Amino acid sequence: EATFLRFDASTPPRTGLGPVDAAGVDPDVARAMVRPDDVSFSPTDAGHAEVVAVEYHGSGWLGTARTLDGTEVLFASSHLDPPTIGQRGRLDLADGHRQVAVPVGP
Repeated sequence: EATFLRFDASTPPRTGLGPVDAAGVDPDVARAMVRPDDVSFSPTDAGHAEVVAVEYHGSGWLGTARTLDGTEVLFASSHLDPPTIGQRGRLDLADGHRQVAVPVGP
């Protein structure tokens, strides 16, 4: 499972989650791929995302959060820290994780 995000042509290329490993890649023909384990969700009333779906996967939770621009991002959280639908928070790349540009189909 993964989320595929549009990224800009800045240097370095970026999504709302941060920089993308996409040197020399045209953002019109690629997307930034980020896996749920790469994304952390931190609850805060001032957050830019809202939890819209939650699934228990035995060892943890798979959540979907919708950002202010309507983008839906998958994130994983510990079985000890279940997110709740309607909860607001921040989405960030987990420490040491990154987004990678992948080609998109025609």
